[in-house]
Amino acid sequence: MSNYLFVGLICVDKVYIVQWYPSEDSDTRCESKRITVGGNATNSALVFRQLLTKYDPEKETKVYLHSAISDDLLSEKAFNELTPVFASSLGGENPEQKKFRHPFRHKT
Repeated sequence: MSNYLFVGLICVDKVYIVQWYPSEDSDTRCESKRITVGGNATNSALVFRQLLTKYDPEKETKVYLHSAISDDLLSEKAFNELTPVFASSLGGENPEQKKFRHPFRHKT
């Protein structure tokens, strides 16, 4: 079994869709927006896990993401979006244990 650890930022990316690229010092109306999870380590860990699942599904591999994350509403959205992906990296059967041993969230 192989273990891979990614260390870095978990970011919340706000993507705004506009009809055209705005000129300097102008106001442009946003057509839509999307909030998604980003950050170098986060993106790398997600893509690495997808590649492992696609090209080597039988191999027992655990991918961990270790990062600091704030305790606000957008960070909670990021945490909830990443939990299903990385929760399977944890050992043990007790779901309450997983809640406190999550590899990318530590509240002080």
